[in-house]
Amino acid sequence: MGESLGDRIDLVITLRELDVDSFPVNILIQRPGTPLFGSQPLKPVDIVLTIAVFTFLLPEKEIKICPGKEIQLRQLRPLAIIAGCNSIMTGNCLTTQGRVPEIDREMILDRGLEY
Repeated sequence: MGESLGDRIDLVITLRELDVDSFPVNILIQRPGTPLFGSQPLKPVDIVLTIAVFTFLLPEKEIKICPGKEIQLRQLRPLAIIAGCNSIMTGNCLTTQGRVPEIDREMILDRGLEY
């Protein structure tokens, strides 16, 4: 949404101070007619880096990757798990068509993890 990596780090530091249990990583999906339509999206590698930083600063917390991952992460979705994402919102979400849960389960198992 236009924030810098520094802005995202400030956010996660605040969340650490608040001792949140879970942090959803929502990734903007641009929709025509909305204020952020046409804005520069994050590159997939920057999203993965953000997840890694959040995991480093919130090591005991749930880092949940949410809608937008299918569109914005594209083929780097598995790297989100390697970077430290330990929870995935799967299936359809409100106005966003997600992947079928079986594909996410397969991705989790392929990483040697359990669900």
